[in-house]
Amino acid sequence: VPTKVTQTVIPLTRKQVVHSVIASMETNLVQDRRAIPNKLERKDPSSARIFGVVAPFSNSFFRTIAFTVLASGHCLAVCEHSTSSDPALDLKGLKPDVLVCNRAYLVFVNARLAAMESRFFFLRHFLFRWAYRFRSRLMRHFRRDSSSLKSIFFSSTFSQKLLRARGVAIKRLIVESPSISLPYRVKEMAMVCLTPVVRECVDDTFGQLVAVDGVPPPHTMINLDPINKEATAEGAEDNAGDVLFKRVGPDGQKVDGQWQNTRLVALWKQDLKLHFLGARGDLL
Repeated sequence: VPTKVTQTVIPLTRKQVVHSVIASMETNLVQDRRAIPNKLERKDPSSARIFGVVAPFSNSFFRTIAFTVLASGHCLAVCEHSTSSDPALDLKGLKPDVLVCNRAYLVFVNARLAAMESRFFFLRHFLFRWAYRFRSRLMRHFRRDSSSLKSIFFSSTFSQKLLRARGVAIKRLIVESPSISLPYRVKEMAMVCLTPVVRECVDDTFGQLVAVDGVPPPHTMINLDPINKEATAEGAEDNAGDVLFKRVGPDGQKVDGQWQNTRLVALWKQDLKLHFLGARGDLL
């Protein structure tokens, strides 16, 4: 039966792409390295990282990351990811230092971890869960790590088995979480089992970078327009609102004259970070 395919055109200007690339550089998503290496960088070619992108290049955010990587003088390897393909085969050949993926791919890896745990016998499962929770608490509350737990339970061999990519050592992970914050359990799994350095990027429907790890990029003003206009002053900090943002210059001068509506809903957490609830049209 023939089906009718509807296409949605999302307007994206060159100015928005440039702002997203600058925001990616300012938030240190990609370490700055000259596109034309100087003498010191020629002597040390290892300073150039290999960024492996596991996502379709048609995604606006991943195009922005690609432009940022190339502008910073690093290497780029794009792996076309779909439901019928196996990105692990491409990861084996690319061997990236930094993995860039979307939220759906990380959720799939989290489900793979649950399947692996189901095959553990009782004692191994108990010890693994204890080490998992203990290392997670060390990272979250004390900003520390345990080398012994890492070598015993979460070695590079374990992460390679989880990704099904032998010989791949990931040092950093950049996750695109469109319109909604990354679930805590999924981010915890990535920090404990893959790499402690996980950067969460939330972008809007236009592909513009709105926040990195819940913090707006530099030279960006964020304002929440409360959905519930009748909220009391005592509960105002818990009231969700539409995310409005505006670019400003280094000296505080306004670059964009009007507030731009990202069509996202978020709220401020106690640590002054944004928690995104989703797109405005998808919430009741």
